[in-house]
Amino acid sequence: MKGEPPNREIDHIDRNSSNSKWNNFRLATRGQNQANTNIYRNNKSGFKGVHFVPRLNKWRAMISVDGKNRHIGFFSSKEEAGSARLIHAKQAFGEFAIS
Repeated sequence: MKGEPPNREIDHIDRNSSNSKWNNFRLATRGQNQANTNIYRNNKSGFKGVHFVPRLNKWRAMISVDGKNRHIGFFSSKEEAGSARLIHAKQAFGEFAIS
C-alpha cells in the first residue's frame, strides 16, 4: 500500500474482513460502513432493523441514519417489515445497504 491514509473508513465490499484483496475495498463514511454490517447473532427476526413488539403483536421496522433512529412502521409479518426496511436502507445507503 502506498500514498496517504484515507480520511474515511475502508469497507470490505463482501463483509469478509479476511478478504483483503484490493478489489474488495472501498472508501466509506462511518454510516455507510455501519449499514454494511451483518445482523447480530442474537437477532431473532433474521432481518436487520426488525424486531417483534409483543404488546402490539406486530413486527417493527427501524433504520438508523446519521445517528438518528427512524421508525419505518409496524407490520403483520417479519418478511414485510424486512422488505420495508430494505427499501429505506437502499434509499439511505445505496450500494452499502444490505438486508
